[in-house]
Amino acid sequence: MSNNEIRTYRAWDRTTRLFHWINFICVLSLMCFGLILMNDDALGLNSKSKILIKSIHVYIGYVFVINLLWRLLWGFIGGRHARWRAILPFGKGYGQAVKQYLDGFKKNDAPMYVGHNPLGKLM
Repeated sequence: MSNNEIRTYRAWDRTTRLFHWINFICVLSLMCFGLILMNDDALGLNSKSKILIKSIHVYIGYVFVINLLWRLLWGFIGGRHARWRAILPFGKGYGQAVKQYLDGFKKNDAPMYVGHNPLGKLM
């Protein structure tokens, strides 16, 4: 394999990907329904519509919380790249890894990582 050839690796398992998509959909939906509720007068919503939209907003919030709790648990029992030790910016050698990554990044030759790179862990 030449140096310019790119290899792909599956770092994130199905559960982690599903968590992120559910999280995205929930946040987007909560924002949309929240905006509708904030502008109910301008949109001319009647009281029944407001109650329905509030109920939907609450149920989406429940899905969001359950999804978050599942991800917290998955951080303990999930695959190698989904575990907390692979995600959180702690541990032996973390500072050195950040320095090496930044030095390589400045030279346009940052080390490759499967999973989060040292700066990605800070996010």
